[in-house]
Amino acid sequence: MRDTSKRSRACPSEGKYNSRDEGAKAGKQVKWVLEAKGRLLDGQDMGDDWVVVRDLWWRLEESTGFSMGTKSHPTKGQPKPVEGGAAVMEQEWWGWWTFLNLEWRVRGGALVQEGDGKWEVLQGTPGLNRFFNILMCLRWWYGMMESPSASWRKAVANVKWALQRMVRAEQMVAEATKAPAPPQDAAQPPTEPSATDACVPAPAPAPADAPEAPMPGPVNDVVTAMHANEVVVVCPASTDNDNTIPV
Repeated sequence: MRDTSKRSRACPSEGKYNSRDEGAKAGKQVKWVLEAKGRLLDGQDMGDDWVVVRDLWWRLEESTGFSMGTKSHPTKGQPKPVEGGAAVMEQEWWGWWTFLNLEWRVRGGALVQEGDGKWEVLQGTPGLNRFFNILMCLRWWYGMMESPSASWRKAVANVKWALQRMVRAEQMVAEATKAPAPPQDAAQPPTEPSATDACVPAPAPAPADAPEAPMPGPVNDVVTAMHANEVVVVCPASTDNDNTIPV
């Protein structure tokens, strides 16, 4: 059974997670996100939606090269160390999450899951002190309950919806900035003429008063027909033999 006794828990802050090491190398940048992902996993089954949220968050950080960032989300309304347990964390988390979201998502004090718009406030600068904070607060809220509440599940679903659209927006930007593909004519060499290219196309239909041409007959697997002193060569379906005949 999970320990749900009253305890002091706080969402991570800039002071706790120092992400301002200007000399950080690429290896360290990847290390922080691996450690962060481990914190979100924490060896517990938190449901299918949580797995999706965690993976979407990873893709969002990956799109920025796992940058550690130098900024944090606005701290107004951010949950602070509490002794009131899950009820207080629930109230503070929802208040902070609503504050961080865009105006177009807030209707009647609630967050809607429809429409689309810009995500600059939520997206902003990636790193330890950005979206990871939001997920860690959800993680700690979960740890305060015997089993996940309906409100917690709703919160995870709401975050998932936002992350899905943020990841999609990043993909659209990436696609738009890709170098255009070379023209097809320049990319492909000219094709060799096929066996049927040597065939003489059939002429236009003869005038109505022209004498009817005789029924054609086979000549060495090539059919010839006479139309007003013109020779029409119709190539057979097979190209195994030499279909060229002198005219």
